[in-house]
Amino acid sequence: MKSVLQQIIEIMKGNDATTLSVGGVLQPGQAQMLMSLVVDQSKFMQRVTVLRSNKLSFPVPIFNLGSRKLVRITEGTEASASNDSTNVGKLLTLKAVDLLYDLYYSFILNNLDNPNVEKLVTSDIAVQLANDILDLATNGTSETYSPSFVTLNKGWMKTLKDSADANKVDLVSSGGSNNYDSMQDLFSALLRAMPDKYKTPQCAFAVSPTRFEDYCREIGNKPGMGQILLNGDVATYLGYSVVPNPFIPVDATADNICGTNEYLFGDLKRLLVAYSTVDVQRSVVDKPRKKSFEYTYSVPVDFEIAGDEAMVIAYNS
Repeated sequence: MKSVLQQIIEIMKGNDATTLSVGGVLQPGQAQMLMSLVVDQSKFMQRVTVLRSNKLSFPVPIFNLGSRKLVRITEGTEASASNDSTNVGKLLTLKAVDLLYDLYYSFILNNLDNPNVEKLVTSDIAVQLANDILDLATNGTSETYSPSFVTLNKGWMKTLKDSADANKVDLVSSGGSNNYDSMQDLFSALLRAMPDKYKTPQCAFAVSPTRFEDYCREIGNKPGMGQILLNGDVATYLGYSVVPNPFIPVDATADNICGTNEYLFGDLKRLLVAYSTVDVQRSVVDKPRKKSFEYTYSVPVDFEIAGDEAMVIAYNS
């Protein structure tokens, strides 16, 4: 069966005036392949947990285990122990977001005999999807569907800010002054805010690329550490990874590590991205007056935190 792009190329090669209109729901395997390609485009997305579902609403069980559960059972007696383990699971409700992508006639005409043209188009669409999904997962504020991008869905940062269980670090004092003067001081504050039982080797700091560069400069300016300024390879603090996320908010003020910046610390696998495998829709329509083919992808997604109490967020509250 010919792909949509193969049909488009045949139309353009034959200078055929017949327009093309293709639409419908992708098969679960096609949807999974598309989203796998999306994840492959983003290093940060590869660090989080991506869930797929054949339902638009499903629970994710998350158990908060109690401590000191060991007992000694005497023969002939039935042990009784307090059950302080709780299920703090989340309900994920997937909501459709739409990607609009225009494939121009000129691009197709310049690549009629390019055997890799299909891969180029598919990769370009996947990059756009990856960027927008990660941006929304990071910065989404609500699910009100108002014209603003950030209202399409509620993201990780807003979820943690609203959570009574999440651990929080305030970057700015009530008087308006910055609480931290260096990235190392800030990282130390994030570590102090995290309960010891959640500190694992998988934990990492998630920062904006600008603040990652600040950390590299901070360490690289120390005696004997100049190589870091060339390579930018300070990837850890006290053994915990420092991972840039290009969509984490950053203060526009140069060298201001507080202000309106935001930071995360915890196991990034606790950051959840869920998508549907049964309701991913694709539409491709020929628009001769625009000299382009309009691609529209509709993908149901949702974002959650697997255990708010095991994450730390730093921001100006």
